[in-house]
Amino acid sequence: FLGHVRYGTDGANIVDKCHPQSRPSNWMTRNFLLAGNFNITNNEVLFNSLLEIGQHPREDSDTVTLTEKIAHFVDKANNDLYVRFSSQGHNPRNCFNLIAEHMDLGRILRRAA
Repeated sequence: FLGHVRYGTDGANIVDKCHPQSRPSNWMTRNFLLAGNFNITNNEVLFNSLLEIGQHPREDSDTVTLTEKIAHFVDKANNDLYVRFSSQGHNPRNCFNLIAEHMDLGRILRRAA
């Protein structure tokens, strides 16, 4: 559960611009939410770094850019762990339970920084 809602900071004060910013996925270990009280001053650099890795962000707000930057590394960790556990013979359902147990958020955040 997340108990944080923040007013919209980019453009209009509408639900889509409020925190938390979500990046949903059909895969349980790839869902990502970001909530914070921040203003990013190097947003253009972050946005361009997403383009360089092949992403096409849906907008260039600081919250969306940061969400996509971190979520990229969530996806990478998810893929790496899936390959590891499936190569050990685990079935797909069990792989995702193991991914949830072994996902290292600290490492993900360090890589995204």
